[in-house]
Amino acid sequence: MVLQNKSLSHIEGYKEDEIGDLIVGFNAAIDMVNDRNEALEKSNSALESLSQIDSLTEVYNRRWLDKTLNHLWMVKVRSQQPLTLLLIDIDHFKNFNDTYGHIAGDDCLKVVAQTIQKTVKRPTDSLFRYGGEEFVILLESTLKEGALVAEKVRLAVSNLNVPHIESSYKHVTISTGIASAIPQLTIEPVELIKRADLALYQSKEHGRNRSECHNDIEIVSVMKQIS
Repeated sequence: MVLQNKSLSHIEGYKEDEIGDLIVGFNAAIDMVNDRNEALEKSNSALESLSQIDSLTEVYNRRWLDKTLNHLWMVKVRSQQPLTLLLIDIDHFKNFNDTYGHIAGDDCLKVVAQTIQKTVKRPTDSLFRYGGEEFVILLESTLKEGALVAEKVRLAVSNLNVPHIESSYKHVTISTGIASAIPQLTIEPVELIKRADLALYQSKEHGRNRSECHNDIEIVSVMKQIS
């Protein structure tokens, strides 16, 4: 009875005799079990939620990214709709930590994460901390839509004007690599991250504080994709 996942029901239709007294006691025990199971379910739900969240930035963590990406990949295999991934890196973050200290670095990660989160508004779009100073936005949309989101996010972070004297822009900026694909069973989901990483590398090579796209043929600037 204690291991039941659903609420137990009272025994009804008893008389006021010894058997009735036993049933009253049994129903009281049922109430206790139901209360215990409800509390346990809430506790498990809270733990599951915590296991999805990065404790510093309060956005989804890498573990939840892997799970979500694998799930959405299979969904899109069936529907043959595009899945787009943005890999974001805070520019010269190591220099930021070395100049301002790790506490300031943590504050920077938090404010950047929350700024990106406010910019990514659609319920089907999700933000994850990929690791260190890198974040991922997963979009159920096209490459062009991904490019538009990337530019909105880049501008939002730049407009924070968080001082960064070791940056050529003198404030905190981000670079983004964007990749999109129509998922196939013959392609692993991690391939989308690899493509976004190649585009991110080009963003850094071309001066940072920019976004570039991987379109399977070549890596092109976001502005070419938008125009």
